[in-house]
Amino acid sequence: FQLCQIGEFKRRAELALERLAHAAPPQWVAELRLNVALGALYKNTEDSEEGFLRAYARAEELADHVGVPKFKVETLVARTVSNIEKGDTPAALAASDELLDIAARMSDPVAQLIADRAAAQARHFAGQQGRAREFAARVLAHPARSIPLAYSHAAIDRRVWMRIVQARALWLEGFADQATRVAWFSGALVS
Repeated sequence: FQLCQIGEFKRRAELALERLAHAAPPQWVAELRLNVALGALYKNTEDSEEGFLRAYARAEELADHVGVPKFKVETLVARTVSNIEKGDTPAALAASDELLDIAARMSDPVAQLIADRAAAQARHFAGQQGRAREFAARVLAHPARSIPLAYSHAAIDRRVWMRIVQARALWLEGFADQATRVAWFSGALVS
């Protein structure tokens, strides 16, 4: 996936999932991770929304079965973003709230970072601009340099997206000058 060998990645992931379906003992975590990866592939290529939804639904089912909170993080982020894209802001807020709750119970600061990032996005698109800016500021202040691939299939610069959320929120709140400064800022981080 990272090398953009999309066709090969898809074939190998689907083959691995076929083989895992018959594994004894069941390999729940491997199946979960492959469904997350395949769901991300479906979401970011020309494949159907149906494939994405099916893969992430299975990943969420497996995460519940395994019972390790860490495995719920990526599936809840995907559910949050998918609902934002569909315009279902109540469902996006519910998913991000569930993610915030899980992250708060974990002793993993990266999980909290990811939950705050999803919450900033959900609140921004739900029209809760003040709350969106608060969550974005928490993400920008977080000391982590990056989000590990164990939590995210792609290395996205969280600072760029959170400054976009801040600028758009400020603009919508009527603070055009501040929004312009955030949008054009090219030096140290803005919080």
